[in-house]
Amino acid sequence: MKNHGFLLLFLLSLGWVYAQQPVNSSVIKGHDPNIASQSRIWNAAADRNPARHADIDGVSFLTVGKDGSYFYVKDFFEGAIGKVFYRASAEAEEVLLFEPDSYACAEEDIYTVSGLYPDIDSRKIAITLTTCDTQLSDLVMVDLEARVIDNYVSDISSECISWLPDGEHILYHRWASEDAKDPKFRLKSKSYIHKVGTVADEDREYFSSRVASGADIRDAEIPRVFYNEALSTVIGVVRTDDDLLKIYRHKGDILQPSHWEPLALEADRVTDFCVGDRFVYYKTDTNAPNYRLMAAQYRWPDISNADEVVAEFESEMIADFGANRSGLYFTTRDSEGAVKLWFKPAKRLTYSPIQLPVRAKQITIETIDPDTTELWLHIWEDNFWELHYRYDDRTDTFVRFSLETTPREEESIN
Repeated sequence: MKNHGFLLLFLLSLGWVYAQQPVNSSVIKGHDPNIASQSRIWNAAADRNPARHADIDGVSFLTVGKDGSYFYVKDFFEGAIGKVFYRASAEAEEVLLFEPDSYACAEEDIYTVSGLYPDIDSRKIAITLTTCDTQLSDLVMVDLEARVIDNYVSDISSECISWLPDGEHILYHRWASEDAKDPKFRLKSKSYIHKVGTVADEDREYFSSRVASGADIRDAEIPRVFYNEALSTVIGVVRTDDDLLKIYRHKGDILQPSHWEPLALEADRVTDFCVGDRFVYYKTDTNAPNYRLMAAQYRWPDISNADEVVAEFESEMIADFGANRSGLYFTTRDSEGAVKLWFKPAKRLTYSPIQLPVRAKQITIETIDPDTTELWLHIWEDNFWELHYRYDDRTDTFVRFSLETTPREEESIN
C-alpha cells in the first residue's frame, strides 16, 4: 500500500498518463477513473482516508482533528517504513505515536500504514497496518501517550474505520474470507462493531444482509458504515456492482444493529455524497452523464426531498465536493484533464470558480467540521507531489501547510 513506494508511484504514474489522453467528445461520459472521489465510498470528512504517497516533506495520510491537531505518517528517507506522528497544533512539538517496525505477527512480516482514523475528540487513533502481499489489514489503537490500547482485530478491510462518539466503540468492515484469492472473498461481507479492549471474538455484526433490517444488501455488494456527527447517527453505505451507492441511516440505539432508513436507493444513481451544514449533498448521474449535485435538508435528508443545487456542466465533469458553514465547494475536470475549484455560497443560487494557488492535476476537498468554515484542499501537481492548503473564504487566500516550514500565505488572483 502507501509505503511500497515504487509500486504506488508506478500505479499513480499510470493514472496520470491516462489523464493526459484526449477525450474526443465535449461531454465526458460515464465514470471518470481519474477522479479520486470515485475510488471512495463517500466523502464524509472524518472517514475519507485514501492511500496517498508522501508529499514534498515526506508526509502522507495527513489527518486533521476537530481540535486542530494533526496525525500523519512520515518517511525519513525513500524506501523507509513510515512512522505515525502527532502534533497538538502546527507549531507544537512532534510526538512519535507508533512504529510499524515494532508490529509483526511473524518474523518475516513487514507492515506499513494504510490508514489513520482519530476518534471524534482526537484523544486516540486507530491505525490500519497492511503487508505487501494482502488486501487485509490489522487494526491497532494508540493513545496520545503512544500506548497501544487495542490490537485484537486483524484481517479486515483497511477502508472505512469509524469511531462512535463514546470513544469506546469502533466500526469496521470485514471481507468474507481471509484469502483474497478465494472466489467468495467479496461475497456476503459484513461490518462489525468492536469495543476497545475486548477480543475480536466478541465483536458483533452491525451492518449486513442478516442483521440490517430495512437495508437491501445483495451477496456481492459491499456494506460499510460510519458515524456522522452532524446527523448524530450511523450511516450505512452499500456499493453495488455498478459503483452506485445505496445509503441508509441508522434508527435507534447506535450500539445495536437496528432498523435502517433509506436515504438513497440504487434507482437514484448516487455515486458519492457528503454531509454539510444543514444539508446532505448527493452526486448523481440521473439525466446528467457529467453529474449534478442535489441537496436535502437535515430534517428530510433522503434524496427524494432533494433539490438540484449544481446543474450538469456541458463539457466538464463534476468530481469531488464538500460543504461547510460557508457553502458548497466542488471541482470539475474538462476533456483535457484541467481541474477547476468552484464555490457556491450558502443561501445563494449561483456559483463561481476560485483561482487555485498552483496548477492542479487532481484535488480532494476536505471539510474537518461542517459546522465551521474550515476547508482543506489536497492538491496534486504535475510532479506528483501532494500539497496541503487551508482556504480562507473571507480573504480568498490559501495557506500552504508544511510540517517542515512555517505555513506561508499564497493569495489568489480573484
